[in-house]
Amino acid sequence: MIPPITGLRFGYIKPNIPPVQSYSRPLYEANPNLTLRAVPPSGQRPFDWLFAHRGTSQLGAHTLTVIEDKGGKEYVHLLVTERPTLGGKRTLELPAGLVGDEDSDETILQAACRETTKETGLTVDKMAMLTQAVFAESPGSSTQLRALAYIHAKGSPHGQDRDPDEKAFIVGHLNVPLGTFTGRQKFIDWMETMSRDHGYLISSDILEARALMPKSTGKRKRLFRRQPKPLAPEGTLSAKNRKSMRPTKGNQL
Repeated sequence: MIPPITGLRFGYIKPNIPPVQSYSRPLYEANPNLTLRAVPPSGQRPFDWLFAHRGTSQLGAHTLTVIEDKGGKEYVHLLVTERPTLGGKRTLELPAGLVGDEDSDETILQAACRETTKETGLTVDKMAMLTQAVFAESPGSSTQLRALAYIHAKGSPHGQDRDPDEKAFIVGHLNVPLGTFTGRQKFIDWMETMSRDHGYLISSDILEARALMPKSTGKRKRLFRRQPKPLAPEGTLSAKNRKSMRPTKGNQL
């Protein structure tokens, strides 16, 4: 039985979603980790509602990754992917991975750090959550959810060594000057140029992260200071942090 997504993960409350077995039945199992399921007809809907469900983890950590080079210049690091679901069309995405698919006690930020390192080859310097909100990736066709993190890394924005396992769908990377992301019109112009002139699709997680990213350097630095203290090696919060993050009626989702 797949447990609902609930409780504290680095101090952030997750929505209490009922197990898929309680409201749907499996139709086809593509592999042990991915199932096509159906919700029976109900009310004015005379047909089954089909959706995809990932059994290992419903929650993904998507990371806005900013690189600072030796000269102090900053870039947003994006992945260039070719996924079978889009017919091999090249897509720009944030580094991302499932939370808890390898370790059930893994936190969102731990997953963000792990996947960013695997997919970009960069060394993480600092990390923070962009928001406490959790987003539904495609609520009509999938149970997948995502949380948005922010990572600051140091090093050259070119020539990073990625994990060989990630090369199956990651075909390159793109470094965008941070100023392009912080300026609204510059960001719109960049998106339209990449889409119209270069033929890229753009993942919606980029838009969400850009909307939530603090636009000034000072506010981005304060974002790191507002986070809970680092986790202990075993993945537990300190007693003080646990008490300060106890759910209340005002912050439950």
